[in-house]
Amino acid sequence: MGSDLSETVLSEAFKALGTPHRLALMQRLLACSLPCSKADRPEDCEMDPTRCRFGELAEMLDVGKATVSHHLKELRRAGLVERTREGRRVYVRANVDRIEELRQFLDTRVRTS
Repeated sequence: MGSDLSETVLSEAFKALGTPHRLALMQRLLACSLPCSKADRPEDCEMDPTRCRFGELAEMLDVGKATVSHHLKELRRAGLVERTREGRRVYVRANVDRIEELRQFLDTRVRTS
């Protein structure tokens, strides 16, 4: 899984992380993600709503909510974030599996001295 990512998938993921705002969003979402095991269903692994409210993300970046929404859309398109809906509320969380795949890709290519 980790080293089997296509060049297109890798390229899109790294491209999505290539802006300061998206990188900051990912850092915040990773900090807010509740730990889950691979056996858990994705819908059981939600973002901590007390720490990662959408409005707080906009304030953190000092940008408008539309801008945050755009960046989250791009991160989602690259497979770096997932979203779930509960009624009218939409929760976004880091796709830790994809982040792990990127880490494994880099780990297999980094040479240590």
